[in-house]
Amino acid sequence: MTTLRYPVPCGSEASTFFAKRRSMSASRQSLSISALIALFFLLVSCASGQQASERVSLWKIKRGEAVVYLLGSVHALTPEAYPLPNSMERAFKESSQTVFEVDLIQANEEVISKLVRELGFYHSSRTLQTELSEDTLKLLKSHLAEKAIQFEAVQTMKPWFLSLKLAMEELASLEYETELGIDRYFQLKARSMGKPVMQLESISGQLQLLASDSPDIQELSLRAGIEESSKAAQQLATLVDAWRIGDADEMWRVAVGNSTYPALDAQIEKLIDNRNARMAKKIAEYLQSKQTTLVVVGALHMGGERGILNLMSADNTIEQMGPE
Repeated sequence: MTTLRYPVPCGSEASTFFAKRRSMSASRQSLSISALIALFFLLVSCASGQQASERVSLWKIKRGEAVVYLLGSVHALTPEAYPLPNSMERAFKESSQTVFEVDLIQANEEVISKLVRELGFYHSSRTLQTELSEDTLKLLKSHLAEKAIQFEAVQTMKPWFLSLKLAMEELASLEYETELGIDRYFQLKARSMGKPVMQLESISGQLQLLASDSPDIQELSLRAGIEESSKAAQQLATLVDAWRIGDADEMWRVAVGNSTYPALDAQIEKLIDNRNARMAKKIAEYLQSKQTTLVVVGALHMGGERGILNLMSADNTIEQMGPE
């Protein structure tokens, strides 16, 4: 994502933009928890064009001379979803530094690959065939057959990692690209302009957290992902509308608040609520400076009683921005 201007380039410039984007990042498949959650709960933006709205998924916090822009990110998009609202581009332009959940661009691919091999695969004689229940195996094999994926190709993957891979495959089939996610877009733009890029978490830390689920929770999460995949189109329409108008609470309600898997509540608390608290604490530190900071975090983290917006509102006045 370089040869940059405001907003996203068009015509021949767009070709250069996306060609450079792919050459810089095609070899780096982000394995962030935020991307996984986005895929599971279908928090992706469609290519149906921009909708008029009086507000967007962008919020402003001001304390003294410090300003923090909170941008709710969508981790997978299609080219048609651009350009982004002018207010998002302006928030980036005004910011002297940028902060993201994780640094997608500078991640050490060798370290991540090693960690994935260690945490994401069975070792010795264990496989999905020996570890999953009969019912889950039947469901999984049926789903794989529908997707033309050989069971033998995935049988050494642990359920949490297979869940991620299946979600990535689903996105690819729908022509959504994590390469076009808002977080990656602004990271590449920041680096091309020499703006500092910082992270609230690390990819390795996110992988370790995701892999820490018990075998039973990993299996249930795999089942849930497969069973819920048939509802994708219906849920997607609601979530897309909510993201476009910046309705963070509605996104949270649809994606998390209506969970039909109570046994996964503890997983949601670990992967979303607890991380929200840690990220909100770090974001608050940027309000102690005299700088303007753009903080880009997955939109699912914004809403709900324990979302970042509610946590930050206890000590700050938060203004939601419009598209212009």
